[in-house]
Amino acid sequence: MLAWALACAQVSAASAPDVSAFAAPPRTLLPIPQFRDYDRRDGMPDAGTYMAVQDHAGFIWIGTRDGLVRYDGVHFKVFRHDTSDAHSLPGNDISALLVDARGGLWAGGEGTGLLHYIPGYGFQRWVHKPGDAHSLGANDVFALAQTPDGAIWVGTYAGGLARLGPRGHITQVRHHQGDASSLVSDVVFSLHATPDGNLWIGTLAGLDVRRADGRIQHVHFPDGQRAVVLSIAGQGASLRAVTTRGLYLIEHAAATDGAAPQALPVPGGGGVCYSSVTDGEGGLWLACNNGLRYRDAAGRWSLFPPQPQLRGGLPEGRIIGLLRDREGGLWLSSNSGRLAYLPPDWRAFSLFRHLPDDPRSLPFGAFTALCKGADHSVLLGNARGWIGRLDPATGAVRNLPSPLPRPIRVDALAEDARGRLWLSAGGDLYVRRRASRWRKLSPPWPLTAGSGIAL
Repeated sequence: MLAWALACAQVSAASAPDVSAFAAPPRTLLPIPQFRDYDRRDGMPDAGTYMAVQDHAGFIWIGTRDGLVRYDGVHFKVFRHDTSDAHSLPGNDISALLVDARGGLWAGGEGTGLLHYIPGYGFQRWVHKPGDAHSLGANDVFALAQTPDGAIWVGTYAGGLARLGPRGHITQVRHHQGDASSLVSDVVFSLHATPDGNLWIGTLAGLDVRRADGRIQHVHFPDGQRAVVLSIAGQGASLRAVTTRGLYLIEHAAATDGAAPQALPVPGGGGVCYSSVTDGEGGLWLACNNGLRYRDAAGRWSLFPPQPQLRGGLPEGRIIGLLRDREGGLWLSSNSGRLAYLPPDWRAFSLFRHLPDDPRSLPFGAFTALCKGADHSVLLGNARGWIGRLDPATGAVRNLPSPLPRPIRVDALAEDARGRLWLSAGGDLYVRRRASRWRKLSPPWPLTAGSGIAL
């Protein structure tokens, strides 16, 4: 056997590359998520989705512009307004969802008031009654939360905040002009309750915290900036506020003592973000109007833009809501009505392929040869004579000069410890030293194109 016969995988155009001979690379593979996409063909409404929650039984509930959806892992069931059923949804726009401590589902949206779903019965409803301070302040519901005392809190558009006590009594919390101890705004976009009994309130004009004793305190952003607080999330000693001015970290104790939230820079500007969720492993996802952003545990950011034309690509650019389910899967609600899902083991594989709008990606077509490069790269050849080097840590592709006189299939590739490249194609054998030209060799046995010869 010749000394230059190295152990690299030979692949054919009709089979998948065999990477079993690859040693584990010293660097992390570039994470490339592959999304599952659900739309009207699967039973989803053909309208925008706002958010999703998971109940105690494991069902996924999705609020949309055309009804409330329940997913059992196989089928989608859509709840809509039915004029013949007084206990159906009063309206089909559902933008706020909450699963309470007992597993009950609460919902609300444009014109719906507050809704409580009772299996076998339908929806119980609380609404605004003009002149009644013990009703909701408005029927457009944007946010829901439950505090440890069992109360359900309802954030409305132009109606402030309402508290539904465990015994069914409603009290309103409103903005009063000139009263610094009242809500900063009656337009409430987001709510988040913490175990200490505090309720964090995101509004059109900034962030408030209602303490367990009922006092309301304004949280001032750096430099006195006013920001629309679109979502609040987090656990432990800190929260995240996604605002129209960016992402902020809120330390509980410091904020209630008057300290300003800390701005968290998000690279790749130009987009507005709506919500955030952690991945349970130190990473953070951000839903934005230009795609999905991810910060890993080491603080490195990645932007995943919409790729609706690609199977497994992000199906929609404007991502609004994020849910991490109990198994670690990520659910994405989007403006188009398509629901996307990313499985918890998404880092186990990285998919590198041709991207029509990215000239730096791999070329289109079947790859017929690959091997591990000396620098932990991957050498690739395809059915039309192209050869190149892929860096799996960054996804960068570098085209290499080809010795082939015409577009024919590359049968095998190898790179030895001295950095020489070996190529078999069309029955011929070629070798190339670093920074030199290819040289055609005469092997001691005849090579037949496509015969399965391995280097």
